[in-house]
Amino acid sequence: LSKSDPAFIRQHRGLPNRLGVAVQMVYLRHPGRALGVRETPHARVLELVASQLDLAPADWDAYAVRSATRREHLAELSALLGMEAFDRAHHHEMIEHVLPVAVQTTQGMPLAQAVIGELRRRRIELPPMATLERLCAVAATRAQRQIHQLLVAPLSPQQRDAIDKVLELREGSSASTLAWLRQSPGKPSAKSVLAHIERLTAIRDLGLPPDIGRDVPLSRVSRIAR
Repeated sequence: LSKSDPAFIRQHRGLPNRLGVAVQMVYLRHPGRALGVRETPHARVLELVASQLDLAPADWDAYAVRSATRREHLAELSALLGMEAFDRAHHHEMIEHVLPVAVQTTQGMPLAQAVIGELRRRRIELPPMATLERLCAVAATRAQRQIHQLLVAPLSPQQRDAIDKVLELREGSSASTLAWLRQSPGKPSAKSVLAHIERLTAIRDLGLPPDIGRDVPLSRVSRIAR
């Protein structure tokens, strides 16, 4: 707590209310979120705040059951700290903000960190974890579609048809052309070399643009290849 915080806290009547509003205050400052309805603050945080105010940590138990009081305190603290509540508009804005990160990586943690960092910068309360997860999932899905669009955009209708036919069964075989193209080169022998050359020729006959995938991050290309 800062030097000016106790004066604000003492404006609230009752020891549980004072401890409760103080704990809510420190959680809003960092990590930047409100405690859940049935959430208990971390024991060390509770002890530290209580000791600064000469209160008992047990006073929290009496505060925790007053949901209306907690909502009033949150509204009061948000105004005091200049913070906004997370809403639907912020949800859409954060998806757009994190989309460039989602294009670069498929890892969830960098997406969550980018969202949390931007919300803190803009002094917006962090939403529940489930909301953050859904937000990052939407951004990841949009990024995947964007990657696919970047790969497909340079292709002509004839090239797309040629790629579609790669999924069909090869004549006289139970495997698709794609499965045949993905076969390993095999042991070094004249027969293996000729078979490998045949597969390379089939790929070149597709006539794909030589720079296809140039605008797609290398990590994404490698993942799609795998």
